[in-house]
Amino acid sequence: MVDQAVLDKLEAGYAKLAASDSKSLLKKFLTKEMFDNLKTKKTPSFGSSLLDVIQSGKLKRQSIVLLMHVYVNIHIIICIVLLMHVYVNIHLILYLLTYSMEQSPS
Repeated sequence: MVDQAVLDKLEAGYAKLAASDSKSLLKKFLTKEMFDNLKTKKTPSFGSSLLDVIQSGKLKRQSIVLLMHVYVNIHIIICIVLLMHVYVNIHLILYLLTYSMEQSPS
């Protein structure tokens, strides 16, 4: 979970981006739904937040290279989150199967 200062910066930055007439890829692909889903998450290995990913893209909105970097990083975060859900669900299913096999009458 990100701290309140990071969350405030993200909210302010997203509001400014959404209100702008920028044609950037960040504005195009970072939907409000995606933003709300990712704004409180951190990567497990480096503890990076969405703010770390989009910081340079917010400062230089017209830079295609930076925005492509942001686009790729957002998708990496989404993949990490999805993989974490799959990992947890697989372990939950295996646990439930094991538990039900132990509880079933012989």
